[in-house]
Amino acid sequence: MTEELQPDDRVLVLHDGQLSSLRLREWSQALPQGVLVGIGDSGLMRNARRELADCENALFAPGSRTEIPWRDSFFTVVFDTVDGPATPEMLRVLHPAGRIYSIQP
Repeated sequence: MTEELQPDDRVLVLHDGQLSSLRLREWSQALPQGVLVGIGDSGLMRNARRELADCENALFAPGSRTEIPWRDSFFTVVFDTVDGPATPEMLRVLHPAGRIYSIQP
């Protein structure tokens, strides 16, 4: 999946616990000038922060597909682990030229 990322992408990962730390690390490393933000259950986000503490461009915060605590049009890529249509919140934080990928672990 890293071939679809640009080095300066701002990536949102809607994390439901099914993604491995290895995959998150791979995406983070593919973004040397970008940022990876994981949103999900607060317990999952604490674990992800701990496991990827050495990745300076990876941030993790509590939230969900329907409550994304970020500013409008910020993300250039959204990885969604839920099979279904994009939520209004996903579209709100997605840059006009951004793209959404459904990721099935």
